[in-house]
Amino acid sequence: MKRKILISSLEPGCEEFFLDCNCSLERVDFIPLEERIKTEDPALIEGISKIKAGMAESDFEKYINSLTSMKKHGDAIFLIAKNARYKSIIQLKFSKLIAESFGVSGFRVMVMPF
Repeated sequence: MKRKILISSLEPGCEEFFLDCNCSLERVDFIPLEERIKTEDPALIEGISKIKAGMAESDFEKYINSLTSMKKHGDAIFLIAKNARYKSIIQLKFSKLIAESFGVSGFRVMVMPF
């Protein structure tokens, strides 16, 4: 189906326009973070390995491998969890391990339910 997306801005002087888009939705299976990171950001593999070694395997699978995203920017790491409960547990139980594993001074966990 051919669709158009309206592109607009609140900035003064910016004009609205339509962008042609051949959009379609496709269901894809969730790929665990440890597997995805090998192609998305291989520089994070060492840190993920340290996290995995420092926590119970069941906790790693539940809270880390289920992350939607993990990005390192400078001296911080950003994680996207699938719900607020997981976010809270990661912050309370694993903050020191995550910071030490990636050699960062801080990190932020955000929630993006899907």
